Amino acid sequence: MAVDPTVDPTAHYSLWDHVDEVRTSLVRSLLYITAGSVAAWLLRAYIFRALEWPAWQGAKWAGIEGFNFRIFEPVGGVMLMMYAAVIIGLVVSSPLWLWEFLRFVTPGLTRQERRLTYWFIPGLIGLFVAGVLFCYFLAPVFCWFLLRFNMMSFQVAPEWTLGAYLRFLLQCLVVCGLLFEMPMVLTLLVWLGLTSEQALRTKWRTATAIILVVVAIATPTTDPVTMVVMSVPLVGLYVLSLGLARRVERARRPRADEGVDGDDPYGLGSP
Repeated sequence: MAVDPTVDPTAHYSLWDHVDEVRTSLVRSLLYITAGSVAAWLLRAYIFRALEWPAWQGAKWAGIEGFNFRIFEPVGGVMLMMYAAVIIGLVVSSPLWLWEFLRFVTPGLTRQERRLTYWFIPGLIGLFVAGVLFCYFLAPVFCWFLLRFNMMSFQVAPEWTLGAYLRFLLQCLVVCGLLFEMPMVLTLLVWLGLTSEQALRTKWRTATAIILVVVAIATPTTDPVTMVVMSVPLVGLYVLSLGLARRVERARRPRADEGVDGDDPYGLGSP
């Protein structure tokens, strides 16, 4: 039996067909996250050594000899490793479960929207990883400041519990990774027409002030050097956002020489 090429093959999909497709994508995503978490658990000795390095380096800079962590709960180490494994598995498997999301939403997008998602998703992943790495290599400065502050202010030898330290470090890594997503968020707002490159450019002073406030809140230390080190790349990312916003607006600008008509004012093309 011949298939009519003018008939949309997805037009006969029922609600339950779409629900089943969502369920399949969710199951695959959970399998990806589980596989990443299991791999993190198997490599826990190396992961713990890497996570503890900022504190050890900070203690070395602070002149503390024999710095070690403490665990006071019988199952504390197991619960900490499970917590860290899930977080790491979620981050490591993000390209795969984001691809599942992309596969699900792409059929309903126009050609230009699909082109946007193909560079938007890798951009999200790349900037998040860059933010995590930036915070990781800056974390010894945080630890040095906090250790020195406790020693100088209270005249006591600081002892950290492993649970509190790992939660503190992982939260810093995730928050910094999210802050580095600023260019992608602003670009998406420009694409949706909620702001413009001109508005972002004229409000750069306000944006810089907001960045400083956010850094002051998110940074665990209050020394000006750390705040400047954290603020400079975010201001640079804001400048990058201006360039991306200009490219997005140029792509959406109507061009008469391409035959853009009133039914397609932005030249986005047909689905």
